[in-house]
Amino acid sequence: IACMELHTFSSLQKDFLPQYSGAMDTADMAMVYYSPDVLKHKRLPELDPNFVQEQFGSGVQVVTTSDDVLSFIQGNIQKDDVLLLMSSGNFDGVDYDVLADQLLQKIRSSSLE
Repeated sequence: IACMELHTFSSLQKDFLPQYSGAMDTADMAMVYYSPDVLKHKRLPELDPNFVQEQFGSGVQVVTTSDDVLSFIQGNIQKDDVLLLMSSGNFDGVDYDVLADQLLQKIRSSSLE
């Protein structure tokens, strides 16, 4: 499961996004996140999630809230999965220690069933 946050100035520019074409193709599940608030803070124009999805490819889910990031991960992670989080930020405040604890608890409880 591969999750990427677009956070840097260049990665949030519409003209740069086509360079990501195919970047997530080898992932079994792929998600791209960006924050509309970061775009405003950097004084960049809004990005249409559909445009972002088109640039990455049809198998990539695009989300714009950290709650959606967590829901994507927690809803898809299974025992023996590998989770790849790629960002120069922190997915808008995701606490990685808490996330790891939650995922381990989910995996442990599902393996007992």
